[in-house]
Parts: sequence; structure tokens; C-alpha cells
Amino acid sequence: MPRTRKAEVRQDLVDTTVGIPWARVGAYVIDWALSGILTGLPEVVIFNLVSGTHDLFSDLYAFGALGLPAAWAYLCAALSLVLFLCYYLWIPLRVYPGQTPGKRICHLKIARMDEGGLDARTLFLREVVGLLLIESSATIMGPYLRQALTLATGVYLEGILAWIGAVLFMVSSIMVFALRGQRAIHDRIAGTRVVGTA
Repeated sequence: MPRTRKAEVRQDLVDTTVGIPWARVGAYVIDWALSGILTGLPEVVIFNLVSGTHDLFSDLYAFGALGLPAAWAYLCAALSLVLFLCYYLWIPLRVYPGQTPGKRICHLKIARMDEGGLDARTLFLREVVGLLLIESSATIMGPYLRQALTLATGVYLEGILAWIGAVLFMVSSIMVFALRGQRAIHDRIAGTRVVGTA
């Protein structure tokens, strides 16, 4: 009897009837690209201004490689974080309630599991704690944050944190594609789900 119950729970958890959530994949790709351009902008502009070059910016380590003070890298990381917060918190809270630009284009919306209204705390848990800090490979801001942490501590933390973030992002993606409810790690942390809009 316990084996049957365990099989029933497993069958209830995994949903093999749900296809690939193409709208959510599309929204993620759009948000990744748009937020990546936005969060990368301070690095490109500041690097070109202080270095006097027109080279394409690669990462926060480029400032030190040219003998420039680390303060420029920290400034870039801080400005990128502000732009990340505008994109993932301010826009879905104030501009398009429950929607990032990608979700708006793909007719999706973030909703709380308890049917309450979306608030700043919920979005912070979902986007900053879940998406940026835990699934850190899911956004362009993740590498900037890891690089700033490496520069600040003097310990090369970027490699291990990138690996952990990539594994957690893959687990989160599998959860969206395979588990009933299609909720990622960041959805479970914040008590949210992604729903379609009219």
C-alpha cells in the first residue's frame, strides 16, 4: 500500500500532459535581452568614458585590467542593480501591474497563489531573492553581482557562484516544464505563479 501511495503522489506532482510553456519561454527571452541591454548600459558608457576607448565592454574586471580604480566597477555594478530593480520591480509594480515587458508582450502576468494583490515584498522575494540571488545565471545582472563580490572580497567567488546559479536555474527550468503548476524556484519562494491574460 505505501508503494501505491508514493506512486500516486509522484504522478500527481509530475504533469506529463502539459506541453512546453512557449509563452513563458518567449517572455523570459524578451526580458533577458531587454533587461540585459538596460543593465549593461552603465558598464559600456562608463567604461568607454573613463578608458578613452571604444572597445566593447566585457566585464567589471576590465577596469582593473586597464589600471583604473575599482570604484568605477562598483559604480557600474550599483547603477546596473538600480536599473535591474527598475525593470523587475518598479515596472511590474507601477507601470504594468504584474508584468515585465516580456510578460506583457506574451500576455502573461505574475499572480500570487493566495489571490492577493501583488506587492513590493512579493516582487522582491521573486525577482531579487529568487531570480537574481538564487538562480543567478538567469539574468545578465547575475554576473555583474558576482564580479562585484569577487572584487570587493578579493576572493574569486564568481566561478563557484556561477556554477551554483546555473544548476539552480536548470532545476528551476525543469520545474516549469515538468511539474504541475509550472512554478519555478523564484515562484515558490514568493508564493507566485505565472498566468495568462486576455
